Amino acid sequence: MAPVKVFGPAKSTAVARVLVCLEEVGAEYELVGVHIPAGEQKSPAHLARNPFGQVPAFQDGDLILFESRAIAKYILRKSASDLLKESNLAQSAMVDVWLEVESQTFDTAMSAITFQCLTIPTFMGGIADDKIVEENLGKLKKALEVYEARLGRFRYLAGDFISLADLSHFPMAHYLLATPHASVLDAYPHVKSWINDLMKRPAVKRRKMAPAKVYGPAMSTNVMRILVCLEEVGAEYEVVPVDMSTGEHKRPPHISRNPFGQVPAFEDGDLTLFESRAISKYILRKHGSDLLRESNLSESAMVDVWLEVESSHFDGAMSPIIFQCFIVPMFMGGATDMAVVNESLEKLKKALEVYQAQLSKSKYLAGDFISLADISHLPTVYYLLASAHASVLDAYPRVKAWIDDVMQRPSVKKRSRSAMSSAGEEVGSTPPAEVEASTLITLRDGDEVSFFPDGTRTMPVTLTVKDNKGRRVTHTMRRLDVICTLFRLYFDMLPSTAPREGVFMYNGREISFYQTPEKCDMNDGDEITFHPFSKPSTFVTLTIKGSTDDGGRSGVVVTRPMRRTDELQRLIDYYFAMVPTNDQNGEWAVTYGGRQVGGEETPADYEMEDGDQLRLVPASKPSREPASMYRHGCVLAYEGRRVHGSQTPDDLKLEDGDIIYALACQRSMSPVKVFGSAPFTNVARVLLCLEEVGADYEIVDVDFGAREHKGPDHLARNPFGQVPAFQDGDLMLFESRAICRYILRKHRATDEANLLREGDPSESAVVDAWLDVEALRYEPSVHAVFVQRRVVPALGGEPDERVIAESVARLRETLAVYEARLEATRGYLAGGEVSLADLSHFPYTRYFMEMPYAAPVFGAYPRVTAWWERLLARPSVRKVAAMMSGGEG
Repeated sequence: MAPVKVFGPAKSTAVARVLVCLEEVGAEYELVGVHIPAGEQKSPAHLARNPFGQVPAFQDGDLILFESRAIAKYILRKSASDLLKESNLAQSAMVDVWLEVESQTFDTAMSAITFQCLTIPTFMGGIADDKIVEENLGKLKKALEVYEARLGRFRYLAGDFISLADLSHFPMAHYLLATPHASVLDAYPHVKSWINDLMKRPAVKRRKMAPAKVYGPAMSTNVMRILVCLEEVGAEYEVVPVDMSTGEHKRPPHISRNPFGQVPAFEDGDLTLFESRAISKYILRKHGSDLLRESNLSESAMVDVWLEVESSHFDGAMSPIIFQCFIVPMFMGGATDMAVVNESLEKLKKALEVYQAQLSKSKYLAGDFISLADISHLPTVYYLLASAHASVLDAYPRVKAWIDDVMQRPSVKKRSRSAMSSAGEEVGSTPPAEVEASTLITLRDGDEVSFFPDGTRTMPVTLTVKDNKGRRVTHTMRRLDVICTLFRLYFDMLPSTAPREGVFMYNGREISFYQTPEKCDMNDGDEITFHPFSKPSTFVTLTIKGSTDDGGRSGVVVTRPMRRTDELQRLIDYYFAMVPTNDQNGEWAVTYGGRQVGGEETPADYEMEDGDQLRLVPASKPSREPASMYRHGCVLAYEGRRVHGSQTPDDLKLEDGDIIYALACQRSMSPVKVFGSAPFTNVARVLLCLEEVGADYEIVDVDFGAREHKGPDHLARNPFGQVPAFQDGDLMLFESRAICRYILRKHRATDEANLLREGDPSESAVVDAWLDVEALRYEPSVHAVFVQRRVVPALGGEPDERVIAESVARLRETLAVYEARLEATRGYLAGGEVSLADLSHFPYTRYFMEMPYAAPVFGAYPRVTAWWERLLARPSVRKVAAMMSGGEG
């Protein structure tokens, strides 16, 4: 049978997650490269495999899957692996819980850190945003505190057994260890031990990123520079010979790796680099080495200074010496030109005088710390010591001592031996690597080199930012530097001002953070002005107080600031969100000054003042049965099918005289408990599943106003201090999607829709894939809009319209994929019938549909709109929707 195919680069964390599972079960597979820099992931062929144009995609015969965690589950189920613990309901539920934690908490924080620390400096040539890194390190530390407590009780996350919940952390943990922040683990010994344990698993070892490839002979100075750096960080690598005697370096495929037809070339997955010093920096950054000193601005600048000196002065003098003393006599059969050697020795001596002075002030070139600036000298120093001119160093004792020190490093010793070995093997067959561009020119006595400056592109300019209060911040930068460095300095120096609270103007035009002085045609001494936005309308702080006969709210006061121009409905919604109730909002009226107020009206309409109070009073309404009538004491059935209490005769197509039977159902000794209230989206998701299977449950409120969610009792239920938490006898769970899976597995007999599709590995894998889409793509976009439109104003803040616009744009991209998917399935996301992947969308979508963005966004996708309407027609959805609004349903 043909092996399964995994599409994507091994260095991708999502691809690595799939590969480690394939290694765990010993499955045959083919890794099919996807060239992301060339945009291959957006090609029609790949979009047919992954509609989001990302990696991985997975193919097993006719089955095509995407979303790495869903693929991982499919692989483990197909191979009957015990890493999901599906033979034990409680254990499998705990695996799901910690998989949710990994995807929602650990991976979210780590993605931002790796992007800033590895992707931006390595692949984009930019500088990491320290604020983003620190913010996400804070989030990571909070998660690690919970992990530490958990791993203090159990060997692995889900219990005393390894599972997918542990292995799913491997890819991001691998990169964490490669960043400058790996030491964050030192404060969490149990977590550190757990990660070390994971890294020792044979499957993980086999799937650690494929070794990098270095093209060229080890005796080449430029190849040697790279190999020393690889040895410094302990990276796996492969040296691929390039037969330069036959011109291999000038022909495809090598010319595609190094367009100058030289060595080295370097491959790390899909990334191809040339130029040895650039490759060295990439290696050190990727593996979190401190040899670049990039955590300290001034020290890293000194490293760069001496790297420049090495490449232009030291290497520039040494290259002709090496060429004349080694290459000419050994590989070209010629005689050494001593005039060239002596001329270059004089240049070398001038450089060594500067080195001698510098090394009298510090132990190493860039300071009292070793760095790449020192190590980068090794290749040419190696040949200098092997030449007849090594005695030139005797006149520079500090330089000689520094070289002796550097040559003692294990990485240097190892590569020196390898270079000597490869030189002996290659004499007479393959000449050493061609040197890089700077060493191809031989200068003789009297030769003249002219420098033609490229305008003023690299000239420094001193610029000033001035704001409307007359405050100034001045900074000197190169004309080619991105101007955000000046703006960041401005915000750091004047912390009372925040980004996005104004605009920067130059010559009457707004300038963006990513323009340069050159692009804006700025000159030395120019001034940029910062114009803050006008302040929002005056805020007023209002309260709603419950009246007598108000369903138990008597005396309850909820206060919040809001703008005079905001609709009062925001205050009303905030009240019902903070004071969960079993009654519909519409059954109560809000009054001010004895008059009922409308939700669409504003404080300005009523000329409300700061501190004014509104009252909640009963509205005229019909009597209703007590809430206890709505408990699950029995199952209603009609024509052999279960009937939900919220269905209507029309729903069931009942005729006059039809009989509905009440059948006693087996009740648990005590119903399961859901901690939290229905207006919370994650709580609503759990309630939806309980309603789907007709389970008996009790909702236990958690008082956020009194910070009960951060109290010891609730933290014992949910260590992140969030909702929901879930209790079924002695079993405690958190993370809503994991709880949902547990409920549906436990109640398979009454899950008429088979919402997990777990009887068929292929179908269940598709459900898992779209659940991941909902959790990782759909919800973050809708959540961001919800926070800006509902939460931020409720806390007295101003919505960030840029965040809203970006989130709506991302949501449109996702819905476009949904539209195509629903056209193919003619029903729901995972197929023709409803599944948990569909229902899981309901809570946040319900809130989104109340916002002004919903109609134009969803209206552009008719199949998505029809899908949403089908969901709303489900009895369970109707009931939970009512509960979210404050009613019993």
